[in-house]
Amino acid sequence: MMDTSPLDYTYVLMGNLTNQVRDLFTRIFESEGSEAGEAWEPLSPATEARKLRLGLSSAILVAEDDLRRSLAFGTGGGYAELRDEHTLAVGTDDPAGPFHQLGTRRMPQRKIAPDASDIPQAETTDWSNIAGQHAKGQIGKRLMDAFGELKRFEEGAEGAIELVLEDLAELAEVLVI
Repeated sequence: MMDTSPLDYTYVLMGNLTNQVRDLFTRIFESEGSEAGEAWEPLSPATEARKLRLGLSSAILVAEDDLRRSLAFGTGGGYAELRDEHTLAVGTDDPAGPFHQLGTRRMPQRKIAPDASDIPQAETTDWSNIAGQHAKGQIGKRLMDAFGELKRFEEGAEGAIELVLEDLAELAEVLVI
């Protein structure tokens, strides 16, 4: 019997796409926010002086580097998880994250995660292509399995061939992406 179960995107979501999203977070930090839509506001002179005095990095949003590493590498409070069979969430549990993302009365907004509309079209196209290639691979394997079953039938087994063809039709309905 042919496999007509829904395609499994776990591997591609937790592997290649997670890495692509982490690369985007890296670029957001490297560009000081530009990659997320708009450049981050510069540090205040008081913050720059404090970071210098404490021997911390002078880069924006990088003091001890926990937030950046959690998003770019998944360390500390970083996570990548499947919310459902088609939804990948990559983010951070770092308590500073929401304050930077949204801003406060005393701290300007510095987006660390872009709005969907700010993700470059080329990026989303790459992500779609990764998922599409994965789906094509799974569909191809299922079709090869089905044709393998078809070849195993002896001549004159029209009923068995009809069964395989019905399975192929059912598979085509299930695999509509």
